Order: sequence, then C-alpha cells, then structure tokens
Amino acid sequence: MHRKDKVIDVNPSGHFLNELHLEGTLAKSCELRHTPTGLAVATVELEHTSGYSDIAPLQRLELNIPVVLFDTLADLYGDLAAGTRISVIGRLNQKRWIRDDRIRWGQVEVIATSLKVIPNDPPANDCAPQTKQPASQQRLT
Repeated sequence: MHRKDKVIDVNPSGHFLNELHLEGTLAKSCELRHTPTGLAVATVELEHTSGYSDIAPLQRLELNIPVVLFDTLADLYGDLAAGTRISVIGRLNQKRWIRDDRIRWGQVEVIATSLKVIPNDPPANDCAPQTKQPASQQRLT
C-alpha cells in the first residue's frame, strides 16, 4: 500500500475542538456595555507575547487579541484595568463584514468561557513595610 492510499483519521468523531488558552496583559481597560435585552457584554484587548528559540525567523510573536466576555463573566470582570494580567480559556470566532455581497474584511476574536486574573509577581526585594504589634501586645522574654 502506498502512503497516499493510507487514510489516517486523527479525529474519528468528526467534531473539531475550538478551544484555546491564552495568557497576557490587558492593553486597555475593559469596556462594559449591555445589549437592549440586558445581556452584559465586555470587551478587552489581550496583549500576548511569546518567544521561540527553535524557529529561526520567528523569534518573538506579539499579538493584540480582542476578547469578548458575555453575561456573568462580563459582570464579574467588566471593571478590569489596563495592565492586569489574565488567563483566558475560550473559543475562536470570526466577525465578517459584507458589502456588495462579498466579504470585505473580518476580525478574529476570542469568546471567553473562563477567565482568571493572574496576580502580579511580588518585587524581587521585598520593601513592604513590616507591621508591628503595639508595645502593650509584645511579649517580654
């Protein structure tokens, strides 16, 4: 049997998974709005940077990716500020605008199904002020 004749089905169910997991920083503050039916919708722009050492021409990948949050996620995270680090799980969606019966342009976005705020790393030198107990509560040794 020739290689061309061999059929390999890597997805026997016929269903394709449309899920991704990204981490990055918000390029601008979240914009929260409500649809006429009252559904909360929030949009953010995720700034993502990846580095590669095994692909010579592509050493660094920088993307700004629109992320859309609906309903409960929008209500919970609709006040996120620029610079906040987040982890998003969601699916890809492509918005298309049509003019003269032809697709003129489009935009890929992520529809979030889960979002988690990533705490900022503490500074290397811990300069946080130390809290002291009042003298009346200190033990004498």
